[in-house]
Parts: sequence; structure tokens; C-alpha cells
Amino acid sequence: MCGLPVTPGGAVLEHRWLMQTVSKQLGKVRQPTLIVHSREDDYADLDNVLFLMRKLAGIVDTVVLDDCYHIITSDQQRHIVANRTIEFVNRIRREDHVRALPAAEERVPTPIRRPATALRIATDMTAAIIA
Repeated sequence: MCGLPVTPGGAVLEHRWLMQTVSKQLGKVRQPTLIVHSREDDYADLDNVLFLMRKLAGIVDTVVLDDCYHIITSDQQRHIVANRTIEFVNRIRREDHVRALPAAEERVPTPIRRPATALRIATDMTAAIIA
């Protein structure tokens, strides 16, 4: 058995304060967001996804999993979580790249450098999840 048999009252109170603070700020989040949630989550209700979709100001992609519970990164559908995360990051990278391109007359060929990117981080996380 992992964890504590009950949640300490102080942790519940801290969680409530955190939720109140974050809820007030959600409308300021304009970045694209990926929400992956289990339909059968035994801790967090699926209504939380709808709440976030209504409150976030940016585009929200949602994946609802049908064959897992709360720990989606290690449950039955962890491969879907990893794949959809990589797809999301790749799509955002492409969209950001297109937005960042200068007009045709301003383009100057430059070598491409590959610093640590969200894609590489997501790929490393995926490899760890799948392994």
C-alpha cells in the first residue's frame, strides 16, 4: 500500500486555497492546452475538464480515456497519453514555426539549431513512460 490511509486536513485546506487562487487566473491562460483525463478517474471528476474548457482563454485539446483510472501515465492507456502528448507538442511547434516565419522578402536562410525543446522533453518522458 502506498501513501497515507487518509488525507491530512492541512493538505485539503492548502488544496482548496490553491484551487481558489488558480481558478481566478484561468481566463488569463491563452496558450494552447492539452487536457488528458480518465472517464473513470476515482479522484477527479470529468466535470473538471468541462470547467477548464470553459475557463481557459486559449485553444483546449481534450482526450478522454476509457480504460484507466487516476494515474494515466502508468495505467492501461499510457501509450495513448504519450502519443497524444507528442502529437500536441508537434502541432504546436508547427503552428509556432509558421507564425514565426517572416514574409517571403524578409527570409534569409539560416542554419537550424536544436536546443532542448518541449518535443525532446516530451519524447524523453514518453520513452520513460513506455519503458
